[in-house]
Amino acid sequence: MSTESNFWKLMRKNLPEKWHATRIENRTGGGIPDVHIACQEGSFWVELKVTKNNSVKLTPHQIAWNTAYSHAGGVSFILVKHLGSGIIYLFEGRMVRGISSDGLGFRDPLWSGRSGSDAWIAIRDAVASGSGLDSGFGAPFSAGRGKSGEKGKIENTIN
Repeated sequence: MSTESNFWKLMRKNLPEKWHATRIENRTGGGIPDVHIACQEGSFWVELKVTKNNSVKLTPHQIAWNTAYSHAGGVSFILVKHLGSGIIYLFEGRMVRGISSDGLGFRDPLWSGRSGSDAWIAIRDAVASGSGLDSGFGAPFSAGRGKSGEKGKIENTIN
């Protein structure tokens, strides 16, 4: 089992009550984030990443998707767990280019800590305050298509 799968298990275990989470294991390469969440404060996407150092590996498709989505007014986040320290870092999805190039050293995260439940609280507060929204409307980027025949997996979680 991958360390990203273990990270999702930690986050799923700490999901607040009445939040609906859909985990998407996308093997088509379209850049769609790992988890879609709907809650009273709104809906948003979360890309889960783990790292052994300060780099955060994001594909060109993930960068394009998060950039286009934020330009269209959507809310997304990048949640990164540093495996050595156990610290979880929360970034706005619209910062994806900087995170990809500068890793955990890119600006200050919205939140950092070791608690999965505190990470969800930080995300809820960011969504409720409108953080992560891009007021401009940019031209969408083409994220491309995956290889034919590849399938994704969807997992629903309701707490």
